[in-house]
Amino acid sequence: MEYSEVVTMNGDSYFRYMKAIPTKVKPCLACHGETINSVTAELIHKNSPNDLAIGYKAGDIRGAFSLIKAL
Repeated sequence: MEYSEVVTMNGDSYFRYMKAIPTKVKPCLACHGETINSVTAELIHKNSPNDLAIGYKAGDIRGAFSLIKAL
């Protein structure tokens, strides 16, 4: 899933591009899945205590990459 458009903000034109971040493979689910082993969970909590990107299943959309570039 991708989307792009040219937008105008404050009279200036920008190219905006977005691409979904799917959770579809085992490496993603090891840290973002419904079941995370205790060692990984502890490392996530220690290094990113506010990270809420867990509990996903294969096929879920975890977020999106977004790019805005002035034209």
